[in-house]
Amino acid sequence: MPLVNNWNGHEWEGAKLGRMLADPAARKRTIEQILVLVEAHRHAGISIDFENIAAKAQADFQRFMAELCAVMHPRKLLVSVNVPAADAAFDYRRLVRNADYLILMAYDEHWADGSPGPIASLPWFARVLRARQRDIPAEKMIVAIGNYADDWGPRPAGRGAHLRRGRSHCQGIGRQAAARPRLAQPDLLLRRR
Repeated sequence: MPLVNNWNGHEWEGAKLGRMLADPAARKRTIEQILVLVEAHRHAGISIDFENIAAKAQADFQRFMAELCAVMHPRKLLVSVNVPAADAAFDYRRLVRNADYLILMAYDEHWADGSPGPIASLPWFARVLRARQRDIPAEKMIVAIGNYADDWGPRPAGRGAHLRRGRSHCQGIGRQAAARPRLAQPDLLLRRR
């Protein structure tokens, strides 16, 4: 299944995503474009990876997922959604009703803008997995494990630690531009007609 996300190559565009999610016409156009992509290539469905979703946009995100499933499911198309492992703003139990699978991103315990540490220590991994098992039925949960490492080192001028080297992502199809479907003219999603 192709993945649709709000990554622009440099950052997660949470504010732009929030505007799209808040606009019923933009949500409808986005869902229509997703359906065209899926049907044109005869995919089994779509995987949604919207990240950096503001807490105030969560209700609109839930509406988007419900509207997407209402279009996809009658056509026997699957919908999966990538979710953070531990984010109090996410209503995991409600998302379960509007997706065939929730892909639990069980990584990023520590990240470049945070304090140094492992991407997913065993105690953290076990804790978030137990918490999500209370929210997501086993038959709907897919656990994603990070395939990278962070290399922490001293920050210049003694200001603590920082990430010396970027993440090393896996090679192959995931890195090919063709493997990253983009919606046609994404800026049109926010224009009013």
